[in-house]
Amino acid sequence: MGRDRIEVATGIETTYGDWDGAASRVLGRTPAARTANESLVKMRDRLTDIVADLDRQNKPITAKRVQRVYLTNGAMLNMIELFQQFLAEQQGLVGVEISPATATAHKVRFGNICAFLQAHKLTELRPEEFTINMADKLLYWLMKAKGHKRNTALKNLQNVSQVLTWGVRREHLDKNPMVLYQYKLTAPGEIKYLTVGEIGILRATCLPDYLARVRDCFLFQCWTGLAYADLYALNVARDAEYQTDAQGNLRRLLRVRRQKSTMHHGYECVIPLLPEAERLLSQYKGELPVPANAVYNRYLKEIGAVCGFSADKMTTHVGRKTAGVMMLNLGIRMEVVSKFLGHSSVKMTEKVYAKILDTTLVNEFDRVFSVTPLPTQPAAIEVFSPAPRKLMPGPGTQSFEMIAAW
Repeated sequence: MGRDRIEVATGIETTYGDWDGAASRVLGRTPAARTANESLVKMRDRLTDIVADLDRQNKPITAKRVQRVYLTNGAMLNMIELFQQFLAEQQGLVGVEISPATATAHKVRFGNICAFLQAHKLTELRPEEFTINMADKLLYWLMKAKGHKRNTALKNLQNVSQVLTWGVRREHLDKNPMVLYQYKLTAPGEIKYLTVGEIGILRATCLPDYLARVRDCFLFQCWTGLAYADLYALNVARDAEYQTDAQGNLRRLLRVRRQKSTMHHGYECVIPLLPEAERLLSQYKGELPVPANAVYNRYLKEIGAVCGFSADKMTTHVGRKTAGVMMLNLGIRMEVVSKFLGHSSVKMTEKVYAKILDTTLVNEFDRVFSVTPLPTQPAAIEVFSPAPRKLMPGPGTQSFEMIAAW
């Protein structure tokens, strides 16, 4: 193919002296030589036909593409088959290079791609035909048919591009047709979190046992910043350790390797256990009763309704965000909060909590320029029980200091 060359094994053996490199044939008139040359002619004719066929289809002609068609006898993978091969390889890497959660996310997105291709009668679409135009169609279909937000839909497109790039590395196609796609993300919305007062209401509310257990797991998230997957996998005996603080006091902390960690990217949370977190661990003897994710979120909605909170304020993500906001508002340095939450970098923390940082900045300027004296030590945050006319006080609902001990 011009200067584009690639080797293909013919399966024909001969000696160096019997080979005519210029003519690409075996020398001699023996039956073996004639058979070898006939096979070489058939191969040459087959390769010529492949080039002509690709030319008729107006497809790029490269040595690698011709080789691939020749070796597969023209049976090239379609998009669904390529994705299936990608998933099969990824499954073998779970726990080695990717986390189980990542593998599950790939499968969910594969289901979305299959549904899109079936809806548009494109189940035989070739990978090289998944162009930028097709990517836009998928984006709008996910937003309209599946109700995805733009950023969620774009994660699906990023996964498709990842599969196409993998296909290039595995020599199933020559190039990724989505390589120039522009992922225009929408600006992040307002962070949903509970205020300290709302945490107090949540803690004081009398609930049935099955909801009280879920409430306690959620409160533990609010005081530790653990994501649901990390909360579910928490093993206190394994993850807890002790360190001595500046005053010589022995403090317990959690060192948690996040479930999203892989061989290449390790995400570790270092979480000093505040008094409320210690109380909850003590209450459940170190084993929090964390339910399945779907059950957890469903019960959180029930709890939110009892407490008078909006539905979007009671999700597993809100517990983690509440912890981050609380730490930042207490004046804890950004790099410390980043390590506390197990973010990959401080930039990630800044990106997620940008709005909160603006608020903190304004408050700091107000404190400095209104000549408010600095406190000699961190002030205790007190959360009081709500008015008894609305909520029945449960056990241990007195006002309590949550952070002063630290």
